[in-house]
Amino acid sequence: MIGRGEPVATVATDLPGIEGVQYCGINQFEAGATAAYVMGRMARGEGRVLVIGSRSDYQGHQDRRAGFAATILQFPNLVLEIGDTDTHDDPERCFRAVSSSLRREKPLRGIYNTGAGSEGVLRALRAETKPGQIIWITHEISPDHRSYLQEGWLELAIDQDPERQASAALQHVLFRNEIIHQLPRSASRGELRLFFATNVA
Repeated sequence: MIGRGEPVATVATDLPGIEGVQYCGINQFEAGATAAYVMGRMARGEGRVLVIGSRSDYQGHQDRRAGFAATILQFPNLVLEIGDTDTHDDPERCFRAVSSSLRREKPLRGIYNTGAGSEGVLRALRAETKPGQIIWITHEISPDHRSYLQEGWLELAIDQDPERQASAALQHVLFRNEIIHQLPRSASRGELRLFFATNVA
C-alpha cells in the first residue's frame, strides 16, 4: 500500500520503523507515565503495583508499560510487578492475574491495566477488597468504566479520544490525496483525557 504511494494513517498505536505512516494517536509512553505518576502520588505505604495488559507484541501497550515502569521508579516505596501482559482483553485472564497478585505476601497498592477486560479486574477486587483500598487505573472512558469510577473501584480512566483520532486520520488521508489543501488544527496529535469520579458525569 505505502509502496504504491497510498497514504496511510494509524490510530491507537504507532508503527515505528515504517516510513510514510502518519500516526494520529496520543503519546502512549506519556499515558503510561501519567498512570504511574498518579498512582505513585496516591499510594500510601510500601507495596507492589501490578501491571497487566492486552498484548505484549502491540506497540501501544509496550509504550504504556515502558512509560509506567520508567516513572514508577520515582516512588521507592512501590515495587513494580509485571503480570499477564497477554490477556487479550479477556476478563477471565484479568481476573486470574489480579487474584494471584492479591494473594502474595507484600501488599498490593495498585493495578494498572493497559488494556480491557475490566470486568475480571473488578470481580477479583470485589472478592478481596473494598472500594478505594487499591488504586486501579486503566484506559478509555467506556460505560463500564464510568460505573466503576462512580462506585469508587476505579481511580482513573485515561482516554485517548478515539473519535478525534479517527477524524485526524481521515483528515491526513484527504490531505495526502489533495482532496483538502490544508490540514485543520483538529488533525493534530490527540491529547490525553483524564477521567476521575469527579468529572466522569
